[in-house]
Amino acid sequence: MIDILVGRRGTFAKVQDYKLNAMLRGLDRARIAWRVIDRPELAKGGVAAFMHVDLTDVPDDFQAAARRYTRCVNRNAASIRRTLYSRARVSARDDYIGPVISKTVLNSRGMPEWRYEKRRSFLARAGQLAGKIVIPGYKQRKCPEYVVYESLRDVPNQIWNDPRMIVERFLPGSMRLPIVKHRFSFFYEAEINHSASYDSVLCDPETMTAFDVVPDVPAAIRNLRADLQLDYGAIDYFMVDGEAIPIDANKTVTETASWVANVPSIARHMDELTDRLIEFVRRG
Repeated sequence: MIDILVGRRGTFAKVQDYKLNAMLRGLDRARIAWRVIDRPELAKGGVAAFMHVDLTDVPDDFQAAARRYTRCVNRNAASIRRTLYSRARVSARDDYIGPVISKTVLNSRGMPEWRYEKRRSFLARAGQLAGKIVIPGYKQRKCPEYVVYESLRDVPNQIWNDPRMIVERFLPGSMRLPIVKHRFSFFYEAEINHSASYDSVLCDPETMTAFDVVPDVPAAIRNLRADLQLDYGAIDYFMVDGEAIPIDANKTVTETASWVANVPSIARHMDELTDRLIEFVRRG
């Protein structure tokens, strides 16, 4: 038996691309019981748990719940804020010349926090509903899109003045396509490191045109995984002049269905993740 701790049951069930959803189907085939818990007070403890809370900062009550279990995946991965690991950040006063990208400090544009706040109280739900009705572009304002600009001077002042946002060098160096990005994915020792080429500036997975497994994980990326105390997750990075520079860390990872269907190494990795979860539940 394993308890899956999530921020919101409905969201977890809805996002079928979550790797963990595929892994849980493997538990079903192995006849291992599991349950999803989105209220930490209901997590009474036991042998095995999996922290799959998609919030950038895991709330204290969820962290306390994780400590009630003998073993818990990502028990110590308390935060993945970009300010903890960004090495490409720039300011309006820098003399950097080249394209830049604006991002939220929070993961996934802050949408998990937006959804989580909505379910906390009737007033929060009413406030968000009123905002969407009254304020044009309300959700976009609360959860800003990532935007690539040709230069620092093109970044609007409101981005620089918004503490929710950071601006980084756009590490590919130009907006010419394709864009080649790397990802290191892992669950304990079950790992895959790869590069992929995309026909979109923001690397939409459905625009992937080439895929290669990269055997060696850069030390800087392994060190970041250790610093963030991630048992399970993924780190995206670019290689710039032989240096690995992280751009994103995630602990509730998705995998594009078409990749699983068409890329044999990804399909094998998914099987390895499932086998590792079965082993985690049975033996640790």
